[in-house]
Amino acid sequence: MVNDNPLQARLFRKVRQGKTVLFLGAGVSKSAGAPSGNELALMVHNEFLGDTKPTSSDFIEILSEVLDTPGINRSDVEEFVRSKLNVNPTQSHIDLCRVRWRAIFTTNYDDIVETAYRIAPKRAQDRCDAIFDSHFARTESDYMEVVRLFKLMGSVKGTDRKTKMALSRSDYHRKLQQRDGLLKQLKDFTKDGTIIYIG
Repeated sequence: MVNDNPLQARLFRKVRQGKTVLFLGAGVSKSAGAPSGNELALMVHNEFLGDTKPTSSDFIEILSEVLDTPGINRSDVEEFVRSKLNVNPTQSHIDLCRVRWRAIFTTNYDDIVETAYRIAPKRAQDRCDAIFDSHFARTESDYMEVVRLFKLMGSVKGTDRKTKMALSRSDYHRKLQQRDGLLKQLKDFTKDGTIIYIG
């Protein structure tokens, strides 16, 4: 089939050349059965604050309200969130591993992408390394073998201030402080390429 759309043809060319950054939002995880951000926030609210009505529809506001409530342990909230995001990659996630990405950025906490790279039988890159800030070692050519997955909001497997899920206002503000370095990385990775957003 001949493609008459020059923008689409340029995009396909950049993908084939490995000059594309993939940016993943919550919709990617939803296809695997994970809740959306709003759904997850309401699940957390209902689990820890019962039948009281949330004062906001914003994820960070709802989670902050829960975490600021006396007697609620953050570890219990984190474990509950992990349980709701414990989903397996779909065939579409595995198919994403067959493309050579310059880098992947995501706002998602789950580990669907990392798991997909571990189990995909035919990968364009050998492995996927999760990155949580702008300090990491790389050479100009190593993205051919390794895809960097920049986890902008932390991870379900996070154990320290840098890697934990951003659930509260203070967590979110800490992530904003890291943002400039990460956005610089995004700019560097797309100098001669393009970004594809799936969310």
